[in-house]
Amino acid sequence: MKRLLETLIKLRFYVLSLLFLLFGWIPFLLENSAELTQESLQENFTNLEKEARQTGLSIYEDILDGKTPSINSTSFFVHIYQGDSLIYWNSNKLPISKYAQPQFPTNGRAQLQNGWYYAVLKEDERFKVCVSFLIKQKYSYNNASLVNSVNPSLSRFNFDIGLQEEEGLLIRDENNNFVFSAIQSEQDKLWSLTNGFWSYALL
Repeated sequence: MKRLLETLIKLRFYVLSLLFLLFGWIPFLLENSAELTQESLQENFTNLEKEARQTGLSIYEDILDGKTPSINSTSFFVHIYQGDSLIYWNSNKLPISKYAQPQFPTNGRAQLQNGWYYAVLKEDERFKVCVSFLIKQKYSYNNASLVNSVNPSLSRFNFDIGLQEEEGLLIRDENNNFVFSAIQSEQDKLWSLTNGFWSYALL
């Protein structure tokens, strides 16, 4: 017993560090014990969609007024076309052509080479203003830089994208049109918990 106490005294720094880590992880476990819910995901999606529509309308009105559109002050991806030619954009993250294609610009869900996006489109005979946001990255392969992760503004949980309404948690747009289903596997749940733990532990 005496030897054990002596050992604990010598290792008291490590023991205390472990205890602090364990007690600190309890709030994290409580916070992240809940699974992905349709209510929270739908609310976050609706908020992003509304903000994207407002952003697109504001930029479109600036163009009609002859003003230079301010597209660098938003977190959304903005692409402006004159006719079918891309003339302004604020990001190169979306792998799209410099000319309008059937898959982009668009209204609604868009599948591009590097992931799933949701886009809102405001257009007339001269201009197309497309504002979009990421739903989930989807790469053909993964490494330290290329991770198939969900937009954190949508959810802190990872999930896969389903294209059938009965596959998972149903997400709709403001017109009640089906957008996607969120499918969370047991592996996704473990990934979310493990990723969150290490993020917390490194604070």
